[in-house]
Amino acid sequence: MNMKAAFCYSHKKFIIDEIPKPEINQDEILVKVMASGICGSDIKKIFDDNVKKPVVLGHEVAGDIVEIGNNIKNFKIGDRVVVTHHVPCFNCQYCKHENYSMCRQFKSTNIYPGGFSQYIRVPKENVSLGTLKIDEKISYEEASFSEPLACSLYSLGKIKLLKKDFAVIVGLGTMGLLFCQLVKMNKAIPICIDIDEKRISFAKKLGFDLAFNSSKEKITERIIDITDGVGS
Repeated sequence: MNMKAAFCYSHKKFIIDEIPKPEINQDEILVKVMASGICGSDIKKIFDDNVKKPVVLGHEVAGDIVEIGNNIKNFKIGDRVVVTHHVPCFNCQYCKHENYSMCRQFKSTNIYPGGFSQYIRVPKENVSLGTLKIDEKISYEEASFSEPLACSLYSLGKIKLLKKDFAVIVGLGTMGLLFCQLVKMNKAIPICIDIDEKRISFAKKLGFDLAFNSSKEKITERIIDITDGVGS
C-alpha cells in the first residue's frame, strides 16, 4: 500500500509523491500524521544545498496510532500521540552531563520518512522514550507544539526564574513566543524584542505589551528604564 509524502527538492520545489507505506517490526508503531509543525531546522534544511535532497522533512508530529508491533504493551491502536524525532540513551557520558544532543543514540534515532507524510514509522527507542499520549481536549495542532515547548521548558529550568524577575526574549518567532508565555506563567515579566513589526504586533495581541523593535528604539536604555536599572 502506498502513501503520500512531500519531498523537498529545493527551496523552490516541493513535490507530493507516492511511496510505500512504512512497514513496522514487533517493537515499532505506525502513526497516521494529523499535524506536523515546521521547525526552524526544517527551514534551514530547505535552503541548505549541502542537505541531500529530495528529502521528507518535518519532526514536530502529532497523530493516531494505526498499527502496533506484537511487543508493544503501553500503547494501543487509536491512541492519540506526539512523537519525538530523536531520543538519547540517558546512560552515556554525554547524557550524564545533560548534553543529550551529543549522544550517539540521539543522532541515530529518527522517525521515517518524516512528518510531512501521511504515515510515519516510529522505531523502538522512540516508542519507549519519545512517544507520549495526548488528552482528547488537546488538538493535534496544539500537540504538535510539544517539542518546541519542551525545549523552552528545558531552557527555563536552566535560568532559575523568580517571581517578578524580568526576562528579555530576543526574537519573537515560535520559540520566542512560547518562552514569553512560560515566563508570564511563572509570574515573571517578559520584555520582548524583534525587528519585525508583524511579529511585534502579534506579540502585543497575545498580551505582551513590553514588545519593542530593536531597529527603531534604543533597547538598552528601554530595558534599564523598565527594570529601574536592573538591566544596567
